[in-house]
Amino acid sequence: MLQAMCDNWWAFVLRGVLAILFGLAAFAWPGLTAAVLVMFLGAWFLVDGVFGLIAAFRSEEDRMMGILSSAISIVAGLMVLVKPLAGMVAVTIIIGVWAIFKGVLEISAAIRLRKEMENEWFFILAGALSIIFGAVIILRPGAGLMAIVWILGFYAVLFGILMVVLGFKLKGAKAPAAA
Repeated sequence: MLQAMCDNWWAFVLRGVLAILFGLAAFAWPGLTAAVLVMFLGAWFLVDGVFGLIAAFRSEEDRMMGILSSAISIVAGLMVLVKPLAGMVAVTIIIGVWAIFKGVLEISAAIRLRKEMENEWFFILAGALSIIFGAVIILRPGAGLMAIVWILGFYAVLFGILMVVLGFKLKGAKAPAAA
């Protein structure tokens, strides 16, 4: 895994640069960022639900579970698109859960690689930042979308910086030969 990360160091740098650009856009246009974020999420739920429904009807197994899951996604998408403010609490919780899950995965990867990788604490710090961000969002859903956009902007910039640094550290690293 470490060798693959070293070989693809540029992907970490690119991921970091894109995160930084997104964070700066969130600061420059918070209202637009909030509106676009909510509309994209609603559209994604709707499209995911429709395609999930198609897959469920084509499936021989667990058809009812697929239909139920798809129906929930379609209803959530319509709710967010028709009443974006009413869907905001759901959006904040989804963002929070996503960030926590992402952070746990990042920390887990860093722990698995700590004997093979120097400066794994960048990866751990990025994961911890994700978990803290997610927890704040879940605990304060009523704080408003603008607060989420600003927090998301700070998170994206800090995460991006850490990923760029990690990418350049990986560029110079060599994975130990397999024994």
